[in-house]
Amino acid sequence: MSRLQLLMLLLVVSSVVLLSRWLIQSVETRMSAEARAVQHTPDYYLENFTFTAMSTAGAPEYRLVADLMEHFPDDDTVALTSPQMTFYRDAERPWHAQAETATVYDDGERIHLFGAVTMRQVATAPELPVVVTTRDVRLRPQEQYAETDAPVNIVRGPDTIDAIGARVFIDQGIVELLSSARGRYAMPRP
Repeated sequence: MSRLQLLMLLLVVSSVVLLSRWLIQSVETRMSAEARAVQHTPDYYLENFTFTAMSTAGAPEYRLVADLMEHFPDDDTVALTSPQMTFYRDAERPWHAQAETATVYDDGERIHLFGAVTMRQVATAPELPVVVTTRDVRLRPQEQYAETDAPVNIVRGPDTIDAIGARVFIDQGIVELLSSARGRYAMPRP
């Protein structure tokens, strides 16, 4: 093999090695950028967060309070820690809801309450408050509507109802039970 052929072979092999190295670095850089983009990390957070939605008449429709609010840009969701909501359908008898955590979707159109959830309707005498205890509730706050497929316990004074699944029409004060409803009604003593 002549020197010229050896030199040409060395040049071709060196070019292949350099091109391979450049391609590997390019792919690794692109893959790490894609991996960073997929990570579910918050871009901002607020502690002791409070949000109040107002009606067109200027009255509060509902209030959302949480110990911690984190916004995630990858899916545009908001995670809440210890959320508490108050629905002002009736100034004298608002509904309160609290959960362990929550996720807010679609700019607040949908809120999912996770873990143990308690919904309570305040009552004025002589009425008794209604307390709904369940898990994992899906809310549509603008419609003042909540639903769950989990077991539900409803207490109003000495009366209790257990069921599987419920729909709560907060603006109407109606709780619709979906299945397996069983209740205990205590008759008032004369």
